Amino acid sequence: MRDAKTVWLFRGRLARAVAIQELFERFDATLRNAGTLPMSGQILDATFVAAPKQRNTNGEKAGKTGR
Repeated sequence: MRDAKTVWLFRGRLARAVAIQELFERFDATLRNAGTLPMSGQILDATFVAAPKQRNTNGEKAGKTGR
């Protein structure tokens, strides 16, 4: 539990320093430069796994059935 709190506190410090956005922009750039598309999958246990593309209509996304 101590590790989770350490990460949580570090994230809070980054947020107060307004550094989170820049940090993730750099992380995304590093992934893109390595030939990885950050939005093309999900990370499970630090392993990239293909995720199905969402095929919902805008109405379904808004909670409607679209019918």
